[in-house]
Amino acid sequence: MKVMGPRRRSLRDCLEYHLGYRNFIKKARARVFYSFDEELHFLNAEQARCLSYLKDFETSLNGQQAALHLQWSAQFEEMWKDVRLRLAEEEKAEATRAAALGHIRSKLTAQKLLLQGLELEELQ
Repeated sequence: MKVMGPRRRSLRDCLEYHLGYRNFIKKARARVFYSFDEELHFLNAEQARCLSYLKDFETSLNGQQAALHLQWSAQFEEMWKDVRLRLAEEEKAEATRAAALGHIRSKLTAQKLLLQGLELEELQ
């Protein structure tokens, strides 16, 4: 068996490169999954901490402050419904105007994009 020579060395180098790359990928994936798991654990702990702060805040309110809090929440919900209604009306008006001009209407309008952004921000 030939131990030295150009073909033998290139085959061994090829195998070393291939196995080294495979080991690198295994370690890199493990680091990614570990960091994702660590981040998820941190976010769950942060969410629990924020919820405990909210619960403490709600329990610290006395009767008058609780009534004001409920009143403000109701006003906010009413305003939010009004904004959605106005955006839907504007979208209908834009659709009829575009149809009258013969334009093709896309599925994603500015109002829908704005609402999706607000909903995404609310979820965070």
